[in-house]
Amino acid sequence: MQKALFDRKSVRSYLDQEVEEEKKDLILNAALRSATAGNMSLYKIIDIQDQKIKDRLALSCDHQPFIATAPLLLLFVIDYQGWYRLFKEIDPHCKKPGMGDLMLGACDALVAAQSAAICAQSLGLGSCYIGDVLEEAELHRDMFKLPKYTMPITLLAIGYPTEHQKNRPQPPRFSKEAMVSTDTYREKSLEELKEDLHVKNPRLGAQGQINDLFHRKWTSEFLLEMERSVEQWLSWWKE
Repeated sequence: MQKALFDRKSVRSYLDQEVEEEKKDLILNAALRSATAGNMSLYKIIDIQDQKIKDRLALSCDHQPFIATAPLLLLFVIDYQGWYRLFKEIDPHCKKPGMGDLMLGACDALVAAQSAAICAQSLGLGSCYIGDVLEEAELHRDMFKLPKYTMPITLLAIGYPTEHQKNRPQPPRFSKEAMVSTDTYREKSLEELKEDLHVKNPRLGAQGQINDLFHRKWTSEFLLEMERSVEQWLSWWKE
């Protein structure tokens, strides 16, 4: 398991090979055994098998063709609607799920997704998180018939990595010193932040990384659409 944790990297290209049912069951059961707030399991997993749906997601999730080729594609959905209906049987006027409930559901779903990703890695499979499923709120709500008090939080694509993907180096990460503080949050100076970036990737340097992310992500159309869609999901939740 330690090897799976430290070896994992995002895999966006897969062999034309199905994930065996036995391995798929292990991945799903690993997700279901994840830590969960109050043992409520505030999420559902949608196993996307229809190729037409995969093809549509490859377009709607910021035009990423590899989504359509993923042998195993799992959608993790925050889900409070079932518990709310059960609670209303006790008190028809009980409180509605609020923002705190939404956040707990997001935590539950993402912890489950990470368990699935690490289990897949331990089985010789690769995976990639796709946060772009937060976009196109109206389309994705209708596509998956999502009722009130549900919300998609991430897609997880899983499959056998190609040889190129196996040999591709892991992307650099921030150092422990950059990420871990003791007892309280420590706000860093701009100089310290840039030094952390330089240590992370000396080849690109701090300014190179800042410029890349600013132009490629921070000012992108897809991020603006994600902001719009998340606001729409929150609006539906609070109605």
